[in-house]
Amino acid sequence: MVGAVACRDPHFGVWGGPPGPTREPPTTRAATKLAYAPRGGVKLASIVREDVPELGLTTMQPEESPKQRAMWALLLGPGPLIGFLGTGAVAALLLSQRRRRV
Repeated sequence: MVGAVACRDPHFGVWGGPPGPTREPPTTRAATKLAYAPRGGVKLASIVREDVPELGLTTMQPEESPKQRAMWALLLGPGPLIGFLGTGAVAALLLSQRRRRV
C-alpha cells in the first residue's frame, strides 16, 4: 500500500501529461489514408536477420565477392591468431612459474 495522498485536490483515475495550468495539444497524429500508401517497395526477406521457418521465410543475404573476402582477410590478417597464441604462451609461462614456487 502507498502512503497518504498529499495533494489538496487529487483526481484519481485521470491520466495525462505533466501537471500544470497550460496543457499543450498532443503532437502525435493518427495515420490516415493508409489504403493509398505505396505497396511492394520492400522485400521482407531482405530486412530480416535470420530465417523464420514458421513463415517459410529465408533471408536474402548477398553472397560475398572475392574482393570482400580479401578485404576481411586483410583487415583481420594474422592478428587474432597471434593474439591467441601469445595469450596461451603467457598463461603457460605463469603456470610454470607457479609450479616452481611450490
